Amino acid sequence: MIYGYGRGDLNTRIDFPFVFPFYGADLQSAYVNKDGAIVFDLEAKDYPYAIDPDLVIRSRRRIVPFGKSLDYFLEDNQIIYATTDSSATVVWQAMIPTEEGSRPTRIACVMQRDGTIRFIYENPEYVFQDGGPVLLGISNGDSRMYKQLDLTKELLPDNFNTIRLHPYQFPPDTKLEPTGWLFCRPEQNNYLYDIHVKVYDKYNQSAKAVVYISTRDLDSAGLLRQNFPNPFQDRTTISFDVKERVPVRMEIFNSRGQLIKLLVDQTLPPGPYSIEWVTSGTGENALSSGTYFCRLICGEEIARIRMLKITIR
Repeated sequence: MIYGYGRGDLNTRIDFPFVFPFYGADLQSAYVNKDGAIVFDLEAKDYPYAIDPDLVIRSRRRIVPFGKSLDYFLEDNQIIYATTDSSATVVWQAMIPTEEGSRPTRIACVMQRDGTIRFIYENPEYVFQDGGPVLLGISNGDSRMYKQLDLTKELLPDNFNTIRLHPYQFPPDTKLEPTGWLFCRPEQNNYLYDIHVKVYDKYNQSAKAVVYISTRDLDSAGLLRQNFPNPFQDRTTISFDVKERVPVRMEIFNSRGQLIKLLVDQTLPPGPYSIEWVTSGTGENALSSGTYFCRLICGEEIARIRMLKITIR
């Protein structure tokens, strides 16, 4: 426990058990505050960030899974920090002010070794209530590289409880000319950049697009790469490369050779891909610990990997 029931600091330093990649920087520590945020820069910037709510997330390098005040007046209200070799998790177990009074919830932020960030919510009906938008997101603190979500309960499905983010990676010298040309200098080998662009016309109408730039050599790349993390608990990511437009099928088998999950079954254009396999469930839908096999069929090519699921109690 790093904060709870009046004990602890409002900004508590945490150290990662690994180097955490965040917008191209390798970070080893951060600060957790009691209002549902993780910040990498303690010093806040002045005008206009302090007075414009739309710029608050961008004012510092930070991760914000909630973005509103939380209360800690019960004995079991606390902030917990836990780590494994591949993840660092902060859990805010607190009370959320609502129009009907304070309600309990738990909000978790899971930061993984590969840079993936997950926000997980218990009782999302309290988090995303009708009282207005909740500003969530991640920011590099430069007002350029950020991902901001403006969510309300009406915009979300009833069973919503997770958001998954990955900080955008920009090549050096990225710029968008008024003529529509995008210029950059991708220097990192064997990498896939995703550049999110938002443009406005003279009538202030906006449009968004994603431009993918890959420095991977698909001709020499392997078909299927080992999943990460491996071993894994409730989810893992499987990456593969498609060299030409072909039908693609990705299957998961258990140790008895039974097909238990079909992750991909469609024709895909050339390029690198990553698929997340979520194995969490309850009752008959729960997968036991053990060895599983992934088979990828791309046209005439076939590749297989072995994966190990574990359960930590």
